[in-house]
Formats: sequence, C-alpha cells, structure tokens
Amino acid sequence: MIQYDSLTGGKTREDYRIYSSGTKWDITKQKILHYPDAGMMAKFNYNQRNSYDSIELFDKAGSRVGGGNFSAEGYPTGEFIVLRNPDNEFVWSYAEANRLYKINFSDLGDILGVEEFDKSNILTGKGMFCSNPGFQFVEAEDWEYYHANGSIKDKGTFKNGRKDDEWKLYNQDGSLKSIQLYSFGDLKKEENASEINAKVFADFKNDLVGRYANYATRNRNPIIQFYQYRVKGTDRYIIFEKGVVLINHYFSKIQRCSDMNCLEIIRKDLELVERALKKYQNQSLGSLPVKLRLAKKVEKIEQILLN
Repeated sequence: MIQYDSLTGGKTREDYRIYSSGTKWDITKQKILHYPDAGMMAKFNYNQRNSYDSIELFDKAGSRVGGGNFSAEGYPTGEFIVLRNPDNEFVWSYAEANRLYKINFSDLGDILGVEEFDKSNILTGKGMFCSNPGFQFVEAEDWEYYHANGSIKDKGTFKNGRKDDEWKLYNQDGSLKSIQLYSFGDLKKEENASEINAKVFADFKNDLVGRYANYATRNRNPIIQFYQYRVKGTDRYIIFEKGVVLINHYFSKIQRCSDMNCLEIIRKDLELVERALKKYQNQSLGSLPVKLRLAKKVEKIEQILLN
C-alpha cells in the first residue's frame, strides 16, 4: 500500500509496501524513502525475517549511488557505500550529502578499510571506521587525506571519531606544511615548517656532535676500543690515527653548516671513515701502513684509506 499526501497528491517520504497474510498486515520486501519531489531516495530490501537484505541509495536522476548487501546473518558484507553531509552526519539523501564513503566489509561484518570520495568520485581520503549502533560510523586508527592532485594533504590518527596525537599537514608539492598535536579532538599545539625544520636541523647537528666530537677518546665505541687497547703500537694503529685525522677534518665543518644537505654530506663522510676503520680491524694491510705514514695531506689520506 502506497500512501499519498492529501494536499499535493505526491508520495510521502516513506513508502511502505505491505501485504496481508490472513488477518495480519506486515512489512514485506521493501521500504522506500522519497525526495520531496517524490523521486526515489533509498530502497530498503528485507529478507523473510524482516531484517535487511540490501540497501540501495539513489540520486535524483534515479542512478544508484550507494548502499550494499547484507549476509544471511544480518552483517553488511563486501563493498558498502554510505553518505555524509557537511555537518558530518550520515544521511540517506544523496542531495544532502557532500561525501561518499566506500567501506569494505568482511563476510562477518568486520570493517577492513574505508575510502572517502567527493561527489565527483575523486578519492579524498583513506582510513578506517569503527561502527556505532544504528549503522553510524566514526573515524578510527590511521587516516590520510589528499589534495586534488593526489598528493597527501594531511595524515594522522583518530580515536573514536576525534583527531588524536600527531597530525602532519603537507603542501601540494609534498613539502611539510605543519605538525599539529591533538588530544582527543582538541588542538594542543601546532608548529609550522620553519619551526620544525629548525628543530630537526638542531637535533641532527647535536647527534653528529655527540657521536664524533673528541672521537679518539670515546672509549665506549667498540671500534675505538679495538685500536686503542688491542693494536696500539702496531702497524695497524696508523689506520686509526689517520682515520681520526679525517674525522676531525670533517667534524670541523659542522659549525659552518646552515642546512640539512650540508650536514648529510658530513654525516656520510664521517660514516665512510668509520666503515674503513671497521674493515681494517681484520683485513690484511699489505703496504697500507707505509703509504699512510707518508700521507700528510687530507686529500692523500682520503685517497689511500677510503678508496
């Protein structure tokens, strides 16, 4: 039985199709929601136990735009598309929605992953939902959102629908824009890219200083322990002495660095010397000690020890 508005003659918002079984009236296979102009908005299909069999969502032109299927046990299964409006509410009306969410369910109704799209069907985000009663969903776990060019716009973690912990924001060229720190939805702190880069630079520089300042006296370093306590006074010790010359030379450049590229070059040079020192702990030396004793300039030591 279809109900009509007594003034306009149009179908009401909810169109229940019912049947008679003896003297008992009941919902059968469908319930339909209509747009105000009587176009079909959503169709709810029921099984014999009066639980959902499937849901179909339509735009005003009558094209299917969402919905999905349910298992015999009543779990949503496979791919399911739901709609959300600008107030972040899930709705049945495509006309009211500004975003679509494609949810991938397991056969047992567990959510495996979520993709967010705008109404032009452009992917705008990926993440996870947790389900609340009433077939409502909230963001959970890790999410990332995208610029129109497909690059990451921002990424971080949700807890029960609220941003939490660290969120990183990016420009369209992929460069870091800022970092925000949330506590269960409340923004506690935000640092822009220049502040972040300055901190990263300072931390990186301090790490290099901590590892290589006064290198020859850092007795906790196993490489230094080997040369200072096991082979000092032998031909092999000249390798350590010349290696320290190179490390001190590279280390002296740190204070003149003003950007990360400069520090990265120095780090690679310092680690290259350490690898050489470690290599020659056990490797046959041949004429290497003689050549190193004759080498006085940094360039010559580099040529002999690092090549």
